Amino acid sequence: MRKKGDREVVWTDTARQDLVDIGDFLSRVASVNKAVSVVERIIQAGQLLTTHALLWRMRNEIFPGARMVMVRPFMVVYHLSATKVYIARVLHGRRNFREIFKT
Repeated sequence: MRKKGDREVVWTDTARQDLVDIGDFLSRVASVNKAVSVVERIIQAGQLLTTHALLWRMRNEIFPGARMVMVRPFMVVYHLSATKVYIARVLHGRRNFREIFKT
């Protein structure tokens, strides 16, 4: 249950698909256990944003209001409203974020 002042975490459809893709990839190249472990850590990091969304600095060079939290080697890219955290993407840290988010 959320407390007063906590933000609701909203995973976009694209971010949800990123999680599926990460899990599928890791299942193929590593193991199902590794895939489950990594995806669970990413989901836990996303849930921590309910109370700690402002902990990471803005990355306006990616898109206005963007913030990122690392779950090695992945980055959870999100932005905020007054009451919600929108998780936009979950991407490998070596990806070109500016290219992916360019408008």
